[in-house]
Amino acid sequence: MATKLNLDAVAERMGITKRQLRKLMRLCDVAATAQERWHNEDKTGLDKAAEAACDAFTALATKYGFTTTWPGIYPALSKGGETFYMPDEE
Repeated sequence: MATKLNLDAVAERMGITKRQLRKLMRLCDVAATAQERWHNEDKTGLDKAAEAACDAFTALATKYGFTTTWPGIYPALSKGGETFYMPDEE
């Protein structure tokens, strides 16, 4: 049986509210989906949707005090010397 993710605890550890975490999770899903589509299907030129989705996630994460890197399809967030990865489900 899968354990339900405690978003309150994750948000508290990250120093943000549960609502802010949910916003980041939604944008992360959009960015990851757009990047997966580009990597798996349409490698012809720059994918504007993927770029826009990643930029939107990065802008929101920056607003919340994080530094964002994209080591792959999913981002890594840094704040206060700690690295966080986005939870993938509730």
